[in-house]
Amino acid sequence: MLPAMLTSLAVVRQKATGSITNLYVTPVTRIEFLLGKQLPLCRLSQMNILLMTLLAVTIFDVPVKGSFFRIFGFSG
Repeated sequence: MLPAMLTSLAVVRQKATGSITNLYVTPVTRIEFLLGKQLPLCRLSQMNILLMTLLAVTIFDVPVKGSFFRIFGFSG
């Protein structure tokens, strides 16, 4: 949910500053525009989950139960 909120804030900020008008003349579809905005934020969120899990396991000795790969969207 956080990447979607950050993407919407970025789009609103670009509309307010007027820098989004440059995108209106480029041949980029809406899907490509939204994916370009959300994919980096999703990767940052995944890195945050990885770091928090690593800290919880190493510092607080919290055991990891279940599939660790499902956190990142992989089936297995």
